[in-house]
Amino acid sequence: MKKYLSSILAVLLCISLCACASAPKIDLPPLPTAEPTPEPVAATPEPTKAPVPEEGENVPAEGLKGSVIVSNKRTEKNAYDPQSGEILILRFSYDTPTVIIEENPEAADKINEFIGLQEESFYTGEDYGDGYGTGYNNMLTLAEDNYNYYAAQEDMEYAPLELSSALSVSVLRNDARVLTLAYNESSYTGGAHGMYSERTYCFDPATGEQLTLANIGGDRAELRAFLNGKLAEIAQTDADVREQTEGFIDPDALETTLGALLRDGSWYFDYDGMVIFSDLYEISSYAAGMVSFRIPYAELSGHVDSRFFPAEEKASGSFRALSAEEMTDGSTQIVDMLKVFGEGQTVYLEAVGEVRDVQITSVAYSAYFYDLGQLWSCSSMKDSALQLVTVIPDGMPNLKISWRNADGQKACYLTQSGENGSLILMPVEDVKAVG
Repeated sequence: MKKYLSSILAVLLCISLCACASAPKIDLPPLPTAEPTPEPVAATPEPTKAPVPEEGENVPAEGLKGSVIVSNKRTEKNAYDPQSGEILILRFSYDTPTVIIEENPEAADKINEFIGLQEESFYTGEDYGDGYGTGYNNMLTLAEDNYNYYAAQEDMEYAPLELSSALSVSVLRNDARVLTLAYNESSYTGGAHGMYSERTYCFDPATGEQLTLANIGGDRAELRAFLNGKLAEIAQTDADVREQTEGFIDPDALETTLGALLRDGSWYFDYDGMVIFSDLYEISSYAAGMVSFRIPYAELSGHVDSRFFPAEEKASGSFRALSAEEMTDGSTQIVDMLKVFGEGQTVYLEAVGEVRDVQITSVAYSAYFYDLGQLWSCSSMKDSALQLVTVIPDGMPNLKISWRNADGQKACYLTQSGENGSLILMPVEDVKAVG
């Protein structure tokens, strides 16, 4: 049995030991700092009494039939000053998602090839036509030059010595019809603030092909004209968009200005519709950020192929967390294994019935819970489980699991009882920040 939770958490958390739906409201104390994003490591499930697949063996199809899995690995490569080697001058990191489509490996190979180009482009700084990055070597040169400049001033107490460049990847939609990946690049190379940008890419899981404005509908010119008109309509009627773009869009050139947003990489399909967005500074200030225009699927009907619209949600399942000792009868299929840390305890997140859009996300707490990064995604699970190797801290939870069913989106934090160490899925709505 794992040691008891810290006494302060035991006092503030009065939660049941049953499933996610029955946990009471609780208060959580703030933490002084957030932990860094843990690195997920894909691995072959360790032997258990449950039917875990051997290395290189295909997962049985029943619990994962038609599903798309995305495992996300974060690579960090930091650099220190060239004189003492003690001062951190560069933080460089990037996510690498890996797509598995158990029933369609050829489609997965196409998507992974595209992903590989994004990773290589970011690391090298080369433009392969699908994205670009500053590159590690270029960032290292900038960081060393920056350090040498301030070192020559002989006063580095408040000097901005730490530059950064990061590429994070998240799944915005994952079902049998569309897989949407969002690439968010952020950097700091000195000055008053950093910069960030986003590019999004949608794929057809049936073929592995990237969805573009040229292949999601019928006549391309007609689609562009329709979308351009919708952008202009939203810009005129949506109060938030009007506030963001005030003074940046000429009302007499509305459609011409917004038409420039109709480019691949600046739109995506999620579960509610099509989203088209701008770059920083393009039609708004830095403070206003990127501007998003959302078009519901109902309005896209007749203009975009309906096979890319989400199917009606009928799943009615939920999740429960089990210890390794509780997975003993061999009746539950293990669909994948995720190592969040290099070591930790083995737990199982079991889908009871069918659930959709399963996400495992690392989280931190500082006055409130916030996401650090997506670790794992699965479009659909049915009466099956994810084997998870992780450290479950004595204090605040560090992992969140979310899913969709016919009742909407659900989310819980993974923790365990301070009384007997039993695993608990705690609903996010039952967590109330304090302090």
